[in-house]
Amino acid sequence: MKAFALLPVALLTLAASPQTSDITIKTRSTYGRHVNGAIETVTFQLKGSRQRHVRRTEIGNTGSWFGITTIAQCDVGQVIEINEAAKLYAIEPVPSPAPLRARAILTRRPVEDTRPVVAVRTIDAVDTGERRSYGPLVARHVVTTTTVDREDASRNLEEVRDGWYVDLPWPRCQKPGETGMFLALGLVGPAAGRVETRMKGRARTGFPIEEHDRRPNDRSEQSTELVEFSEAPLAASLFEIPEGYTPALQLPFTGGHDLSRPDTVWNRASAMWTLAASWAQQWQWPWWR
Repeated sequence: MKAFALLPVALLTLAASPQTSDITIKTRSTYGRHVNGAIETVTFQLKGSRQRHVRRTEIGNTGSWFGITTIAQCDVGQVIEINEAAKLYAIEPVPSPAPLRARAILTRRPVEDTRPVVAVRTIDAVDTGERRSYGPLVARHVVTTTTVDREDASRNLEEVRDGWYVDLPWPRCQKPGETGMFLALGLVGPAAGRVETRMKGRARTGFPIEEHDRRPNDRSEQSTELVEFSEAPLAASLFEIPEGYTPALQLPFTGGHDLSRPDTVWNRASAMWTLAASWAQQWQWPWWR
């Protein structure tokens, strides 16, 4: 994981569905020594109003891996989360747009932070104007430079992200702007001060088909490369629950799922007992002591 992010993930502006029936994009990301040489493969597939998003991470040369598959069936208003290793799945409704009241709360003016500035983070995203075509998609070349300046110059940071980006539909059937939030990831200052963020260039990014991160200060790097782009027809079965998979455990009262355990009577009872024990401990009932 990076010590600080170059651009907020939720800042991505995603366009309407490309004017083609089927698309497959596969990328591979490699990370440096900080995460033990992890390799992450992302496959995005689009067929009409349905999407399939597969993310698989391999940890170094250990042979271990974990992955998650998300199938968005926008035509029927549901999202399927799949644990391939355990052959489990969970069905969730398409997230609804944030209510107007919730949006109003999110946009209220925050309480002013009067602590002194201990670091200044500057994000400068510049569109070079270069373009590449991939079928109906046009990739933009955007270079983002993030610097963090502190009083102690020896602790300053700089990271450069050089990438090519395309517009794809939102992976959970949402439309641009429906999230109603701006996610700002960054450094957290000590109690004695705060980190001030300044935006210079505001070029739009998107789904990365090629990306290279580098930090001149410590020589750490992260790279994403395009492995495959195809407009070949995709089987409809790719966007359905795989044969032989079973439902994941539905957690009591929360509506969520535990994708690591199947939905059995025993697991339901175990989940209920865990929840009851948690409540008892929270309220410190006399019989629990």
